[in-house]
Amino acid sequence: MKNTTVTYKEIFQLSLPIMAGSAIENLTTIINIIFLGRVGAVALGAVAVGGIFYLALIMLGFGFGIGTQIIVSRRFGEKKYEDIGNTLHHAASFLLPLAIILLVLVQTLGNNFFQSFLKSHDVCTGVKDFMHFRIWGILFAFTNILFRAFYIGIQKTRVIGYCSLIIALFNIFFDYTLIFGNFGLPKWELQVQACLQ
Repeated sequence: MKNTTVTYKEIFQLSLPIMAGSAIENLTTIINIIFLGRVGAVALGAVAVGGIFYLALIMLGFGFGIGTQIIVSRRFGEKKYEDIGNTLHHAASFLLPLAIILLVLVQTLGNNFFQSFLKSHDVCTGVKDFMHFRIWGILFAFTNILFRAFYIGIQKTRVIGYCSLIIALFNIFFDYTLIFGNFGLPKWELQVQACLQ
């Protein structure tokens, strides 16, 4: 087997776009909170509870995506490019039905679940409204997990950094325009956060 030396510079070049993408996502969350904090405490509390719940659901797919990424990397290193496609096909065959199952469960059982542990009626109503819109994002999030596994696996991490930046810019624009109803657009407040986060 051939010995190859990997330098710190190469590792940094691969990991920098991933780190930047994660930093941009966190910055976007902070900006969302700043915008939504001006709406009110109930809306902020509803998004906080709903957001954590949604993140927990995303982690189910994220763990599977890391496994997919490892296999894609191995196949890329072995130059078995056709197997990369098969790996992604199998991953999609698991992740997308899982996303649909989670979506249906939250839409049908979510109200009872949130009522069982939230004491504030206003926050509970806000969480229900938030999750009614937000849960549809799980289909796109799980698809994003597949693309992320692919691009990291084939060492094209810049794509992730660019996409994160574009998403953040759109998010900030729609936060500003739709939460407050600027530029003649409707004032959606809580629903905007559900769609954009």
